[in-house]
Amino acid sequence: MYKPKPPIDPEAYARKIKSVGDSRRETQRVEEENKRKEVLSSPRPIDEDLSIRGIGQLKVQILYMPPFEINYIWDIRQEEETGIQTYSLYENVLISRKTIAPGYKKILIPAVQLTQLLEKIYATSIPFRITPMNGVGLDGTLYGIHIFENFFRTIKVSWWEEPQDDLVELHKLLALQIELFKNSKDKILVV
Repeated sequence: MYKPKPPIDPEAYARKIKSVGDSRRETQRVEEENKRKEVLSSPRPIDEDLSIRGIGQLKVQILYMPPFEINYIWDIRQEEETGIQTYSLYENVLISRKTIAPGYKKILIPAVQLTQLLEKIYATSIPFRITPMNGVGLDGTLYGIHIFENFFRTIKVSWWEEPQDDLVELHKLLALQIELFKNSKDKILVV
């Protein structure tokens, strides 16, 4: 015999839907957190960007590799929220020229300062003809900059301690910033 279903209580149905949605969101949050921990606890190639939510898009990497000292790489990342672009700075240590150590630190530098730095970097003119360097760079500090627009457009430039004439402007700009980045005390470990 046919029994009609009792009428649906809107409040009970809303609680049930909310409970299912909350459970799904919590599962996604836990999965994302586990992925984030896994990514940040492993070394990675220098050409491989982090794929974790909340850190923004990689725009510029600045390399600093002095001999017999800690080698650093700093990432300037662009974040966009409600149409407004801001920039953040992150620091990491290099294990080698091609490998980034586990971990990631956010350096608390005003976004305005990073915006000005990016504008200066983008305004720098560098010819594509590579000027030969004098001597061989066996000892000394290696500097570098990687500029990213998307997966298909990158520019990478590196030089030894004494830059060629066409890199002097960029070298002076980055050397000043590197000293500020290295000596910054406001660093937060990203976990």
